[in-house]
Amino acid sequence: MASPKTPLLSTIQWGRLLRPSLRVVVCSAAVVAVTSLLVTVRSGDRPLTAALTFLFVVLIVSTIWGFRYAVLLSFLAALGFSWLVPPVGSLKISETRDIFALVAFLVIGITSSHLSDRARKEALNAEQRGVQAVAAEQRFRDLVNSVEGIVWEADAETFAFSFVSDQAERVLGYGTKQWLEGPTFWKDHLHPEDRDWAVRFCREATTQRSSHDFEYRMIAADGRMVWMRDIVTVVVENGRATRLRGVMVDVTKRKRAEEALRRSEAYLAEERHKG
Repeated sequence: MASPKTPLLSTIQWGRLLRPSLRVVVCSAAVVAVTSLLVTVRSGDRPLTAALTFLFVVLIVSTIWGFRYAVLLSFLAALGFSWLVPPVGSLKISETRDIFALVAFLVIGITSSHLSDRARKEALNAEQRGVQAVAAEQRFRDLVNSVEGIVWEADAETFAFSFVSDQAERVLGYGTKQWLEGPTFWKDHLHPEDRDWAVRFCREATTQRSSHDFEYRMIAADGRMVWMRDIVTVVVENGRATRLRGVMVDVTKRKRAEEALRRSEAYLAEERHKG
């Protein structure tokens, strides 16, 4: 299944287009462009503005290409920053405070790059985990919907369905939305003769936290009576039954065959008795 493209993933994929040598050229060109811009606007007397501008570019590179190129850009940006420190264009470090400013810029640039790169990797990993989770969920749904019976999950107390497979509509004619939106759907669609004992049996088994297997009749959307075999597992959490999971299988044909066999046997027994 194709994964949806997010802005982050698109940015990362775009970042893979350039070769390492071209990335170095782009980093150098970016520093030259920013330095030229800052010289034009005469930011030499505002070192904080210059530093923040360079750091912004460093963070962008870190987000797109990762930590290594951000470190390279930090060193190049430090040279550009030094160029802007008065006297502008001298690249002359004559005082201790000049060294301190340069080192501080490098430390901040590299630290920011590291944090940005780590955030980028964590976001990418989270995105990949999300894509994998969606794919796994879809595979699970496809597998469940390929099962002949109705796979379902319901609340252990109310019997309200929280999930039913697509087979539900094929077997009984009710859309899955009807199963999920009706809090008493199962009880309401049991055959009137089976409703009381089936609900009571299921409730008692659930209270005992015991998995159970029983057969009952349901009324289909077109009025047909459908025999269902329900294989139920009770999910217990913290010592309490919280959910029920099961598979309903249409056994109407088998029940009809059994009934036909009983009638045949009864007829033969009656004929032997007459004879």
